Amino acid sequence: MNDFFSFKRFGLLVKKFTKEHLHTYLLLGASLFGILLVTCGITVLNMLHWEYQPDAILTIFIGSLMLSICIFNAAFYGFFQHKAKGIQFLHIPASQAEKLALGFLFTQIIFLVTFLVLFSVTDNIMCYWYNHFHKFPEHVLPEELPEYVAHPVNFFSETAKGTIIFSLMLAAVSHFGSLCFEKNAFVKTTICILLIGGAIFYYNFYSMQAMIPEKNMPGGKFFNQGIRLDAGNDLPGFVSLPSSWYYFMYWFIPGFAYVSFWMASYYKLKEKQV
Repeated sequence: MNDFFSFKRFGLLVKKFTKEHLHTYLLLGASLFGILLVTCGITVLNMLHWEYQPDAILTIFIGSLMLSICIFNAAFYGFFQHKAKGIQFLHIPASQAEKLALGFLFTQIIFLVTFLVLFSVTDNIMCYWYNHFHKFPEHVLPEELPEYVAHPVNFFSETAKGTIIFSLMLAAVSHFGSLCFEKNAFVKTTICILLIGGAIFYYNFYSMQAMIPEKNMPGGKFFNQGIRLDAGNDLPGFVSLPSSWYYFMYWFIPGFAYVSFWMASYYKLKEKQV
């Protein structure tokens, strides 16, 4: 067997892995669907006598996607906890690139598509339920009527796209963590993410305050995208990055982290192979 990528071997590897884990993944998918139904159902139930709150459903989307994708990635190489199963996987006649591509296929593409489909089905069910069973409070003004119509989450909105990008970056980190930590990978990886994320937040916040003598409040996602200056009146000033720089950093930072951790996963898997 050579060390190059072979689509024929990769197809056989996917077929073998799917046959061995299909039942487990179907149960996980059913469990995820049930959790989404219960969580969104309780949330919408509390809205039936009030206007629809799309931010509440969007919050469930954000939290459930980030949490579930991290758990799934951290548990993907759980068989390394048992040496016999780990050795069996390493001795499969396939190259490291094919084995890594197997993990990429299941943890990134299949999982993300499955989650979006399950959440979309759940969201549409909840919107139908709200639109057909909610009650208008007394003295609702005509201009307020659109607030009592439920619409599914738009996956192409800025918040949803940002959530997907950030979740994929976390997934790459969790996937690498599952190769580094054979036991309790999710817990250990989460602790590392929180420590590193806290250090980045601390640096972003206090470095900018140290550079600007005026009282300010920096903020942003992965970087300082803007600074609110306290001008001593009711309307403080605000300084933000140019749009071209903002969008470059918006894609560059998570993209660089994503590629870096997948490359690290490749070499970590190769190290285990040796």
